[in-house]
Amino acid sequence: MAQTYAVGMKQILVMVVTMVLLGCGKKAPEQQAEATLTPGIEAALKAHEAGNYREAVRLYTKELTAEEAKPMPSWVQLS
Repeated sequence: MAQTYAVGMKQILVMVVTMVLLGCGKKAPEQQAEATLTPGIEAALKAHEAGNYREAVRLYTKELTAEEAKPMPSWVQLS
């Protein structure tokens, strides 16, 4: 019985080591798309940095509305 247990454990250990060495469960690297800073977004950033939050929100909202109105909005821009 003890020999059977040892053989079974050795097989499990070999399988685990093999999976680790072969990269089982390895994730593919995610591709990061770049968002384009439009003049409106740059103006919103400047307003935010200057502490003019009301103007920043207005500009962000304007840019968001324009992006959502496109036939194929860029989800990178929206996130």
